[in-house]
Amino acid sequence: MAYADISLLQQDPDFAHRVTACYATETLEDQGAIDPGTWQAMHSWDMAAQPGFGDAYAYALANGNPRPGNDAAVITDEMILGAVQSLLPQSPEGGEGEGQPEAEIVPDNTLPEPDPAP
Repeated sequence: MAYADISLLQQDPDFAHRVTACYATETLEDQGAIDPGTWQAMHSWDMAAQPGFGDAYAYALANGNPRPGNDAAVITDEMILGAVQSLLPQSPEGGEGEGQPEAEIVPDNTLPEPDPAP
């Protein structure tokens, strides 16, 4: 893995569109999810730096692939899906919870009843 390869992948518009599409499908029914393009922009480095992604991209470039970010044989949809899912916050029930409000933490401020006056 070379940082230059990760940098090139992070700038690849085809890869960005695939990541955006993945996030959009993963959060389709989440009314609180942020805009897919915004999410992709916020996580573009996280996605490009996933283990094996930079190496796969560099290998494809070295072998003359003109659009490695668009080629599902280079970085598979399953690899992208796994990376996106790993970046989504998990709800208490174990599912995705991107954009959902966090549970409010209410401190227990109850004091014991005072002793009755003597």
